[in-house]
Amino acid sequence: MTTTHSQLELGAPSHRLHERLASVGLGVASVRADGVVTYLTAPGPLEQMLCRSPAFTHAVAQQFGELASAIGTPCAIWPGVWLTRLSPPLWHRPDQVSAAELAVCMLCGPELLVSDQFRLACDTAGVDHKALVAQIDPNALLMPHQVHQLAATIGWLSEDDGQLERRNEELAQMTAELGESYEELNLLYRFSSSGTVDQSPDTFLEHACEELCQVAGLTWMALRLINDDPRLSHLAGRLITCGPTQTDDRTLKQLIDLVWRKHHDVEATVFVNSAEVGVPGIETVANELLVVKLAIDDKPLGLLVGGDKIDGSHITTVDTKLCSSLAHTLAMFLSNMMLYEDVQAMFVGSLQALTSAIDAKDSYTHGHSGRVAALSRSLATSAGLDDALVERIYIAGLVHDIGKIGVPESVLQKPGRLTAEEFDQIKQHPEIGARILRDIRQMQDIIPAVLFHHERWDGKGYPYGLGADDIPLFGRVICLADSFDAMCSTRTYRAAMDQDQVRKEIRSCAGSHFDPDLVEPFLRMDFGPYHQLNERRFKIDHVQERGRSNVNSTS
Repeated sequence: MTTTHSQLELGAPSHRLHERLASVGLGVASVRADGVVTYLTAPGPLEQMLCRSPAFTHAVAQQFGELASAIGTPCAIWPGVWLTRLSPPLWHRPDQVSAAELAVCMLCGPELLVSDQFRLACDTAGVDHKALVAQIDPNALLMPHQVHQLAATIGWLSEDDGQLERRNEELAQMTAELGESYEELNLLYRFSSSGTVDQSPDTFLEHACEELCQVAGLTWMALRLINDDPRLSHLAGRLITCGPTQTDDRTLKQLIDLVWRKHHDVEATVFVNSAEVGVPGIETVANELLVVKLAIDDKPLGLLVGGDKIDGSHITTVDTKLCSSLAHTLAMFLSNMMLYEDVQAMFVGSLQALTSAIDAKDSYTHGHSGRVAALSRSLATSAGLDDALVERIYIAGLVHDIGKIGVPESVLQKPGRLTAEEFDQIKQHPEIGARILRDIRQMQDIIPAVLFHHERWDGKGYPYGLGADDIPLFGRVICLADSFDAMCSTRTYRAAMDQDQVRKEIRSCAGSHFDPDLVEPFLRMDFGPYHQLNERRFKIDHVQERGRSNVNSTS
C-alpha cells in the first residue's frame, strides 16, 4: 500500500508502523468526520463488514469528537468495538488535533459477536451471522482490560514512530546541509590556501571563477572589477570570464556595467527572468542571472555574475550562498592585495629615502642607487627571471651601496684618485652593508647582492675574490648594472663616458669582468627609462651647481 500525501498530512502512520501493527493482527484505518472508515491495510472479514454498515458509520460519526482526543485510550463505538487514535506526526500543531480525518486502529471483543448491533449489521449487509462468526479467530478478540492496555501500547508505538520519522527527516536534512556545507568549505579552503598575496592576482581570480562555475553548475561566470583604486593596478576595470557567454568580452562588460548602475545596492540576487534586470540585451547571454556584489566595508569592488544552470534547472539558494561566500573570499583577497601594495609602497619608499641619504654623502653619485635598481630590474626582466625575483633584484639595487654609510665622506668625495689605503676603505662597504642588513629577516635574500656586487667573473674582484657561478646571481646582476652607471657618470677623477663606448666596454668585458650570459640580455635592453633618469639627474646637478655659483659670487 502506498501512503498518499494527504494521508501523511492527516497523521497517517508510516509503513514501518503498519507492519508492526499487522504483525499482531491489527490494521490501520482512516476515519472521516462523517463516520466513513477506510482501511489503509488489508482488513479482516469482521472489519470489512463493519466498515460497510451504515449503522456503524453513524455511530462513528457521533463519537468522532471523542475519538479525536482518544490517543492511547479506547473510544467505545458499539458493544465490543473500540477505536483508538494513532498519534499525529510531530510537525502537527495542537490546533490540528481535531483534523477532519484520523488514523485509527479497531479493537474488537467477544461482546460484539452477540450484540444486537452486530446481528442487525449482518442482516443489513446480507451476511450470514453464523458463517461470519465462524471466520473470526477468537484469539484475536480482546477482553476489556486488554483493550485499555493495547490502546496505550498502540499510542506509545505511534508516538515513537512519529519521533523516529522526525529524526529521520532531521537526519536527511542535516545530511543534505552537510553535503552543501562540505562543497562550500572545500571550495573556500582551496581558495583560501591558494589566495596568497605573492601570487598572480589574475591567476587566482581566473581559478576562482572556473572553480565556482563548475561547482555551482553554471553555464558561464564573469567577474567584473569596478573599483578604480590605484592599488588594484592592472586589475581595475578588468573582466574575467569562464564558460561560453554567447557574446564578446567588450559587450559583456558593457552589459554588466549597466547591471551595476541599475542594481548597485544588490547583495546576492537571482533574476529568474533576466529581462527583469532591466538591461536591454542581457537576455541574449542568459535566461536566468545570478548577481553577487564584491565589497569590503560597504566599499564596492566588483560584481560576480553567472548565467543559467548547465542542466537546465533553476539557480538555487545553495548556489547563491556558495557564490556569496566566494564573493566575500575574493573581496578579502583583493583587500589583502591592496594592503600588501600599501606595505610594499611604504617599504620601497623607506628604502628610497635611505638610499637618497646614502647618495647624498657623495654629490658625484647622486641618484646612483635608483638608477642601478632600475637597470637591474630591466636586466632581470630581459634575462627571463620571474616577476618575484625581478622585484627583489630591484630592491637589492636600491640598497647595494648601503655600506657606504660606514665610509668617511672625505674618502667618498675626495677629488682625484684614491690612495691604496683610501681604496681599501672603499672596498669595505660591501661587508659593512651586509652587517647592516644581517639582522633584518626580510632582507636575507638581498645580502648576497650587497656583499658580492664588486666580485668579478674572472675572480679578480672583492671582497672575497669569488669567480664565475660561485658569485650569487643577485651579485652578478648588480655588478653589471653598477658598472654601467659608473662608466656613464662623471666622477671626481674623470668625465662620463659616451654610452656607445660604454656598451663596447661591457661587451669586451664579457667573461672577464661580467657574467657572459647576462651581457647579451643587458645590451638588448631598452635604455629609454635610464636616459630619463639621467636627464633628471643632469637638471638637478645644473640647478645645484648654479646655486653653488651664486653663493660663491655673493661671498
